[in-house]
Amino acid sequence: LVSIIIVNYYSESLIESCISEITDSEFLEIIIVSNGTDTKKRNELLQKFQNLQWVESGYNAGFGRANNLGVSNARGEFVLLLHPD
Repeated sequence: LVSIIIVNYYSESLIESCISEITDSEFLEIIIVSNGTDTKKRNELLQKFQNLQWVESGYNAGFGRANNLGVSNARGEFVLLLHPD
């Protein structure tokens, strides 16, 4: 299993494009760690992509801390840190 972690800071539109380009696979989990979110768009993304896990940091934790939070939620043997843009 590969865990792909994407840090979000009000970049849901970029994330949607990014996720659309990632091959949907049973061996893939996608974790979005949000430092800031448009709630309506978050809900749309969660409905559109079934293999998506959304983790709220609760504040703008920065890129490094957000990635660490994503890794702590990952189940994959391998982890890929991916920018949405």
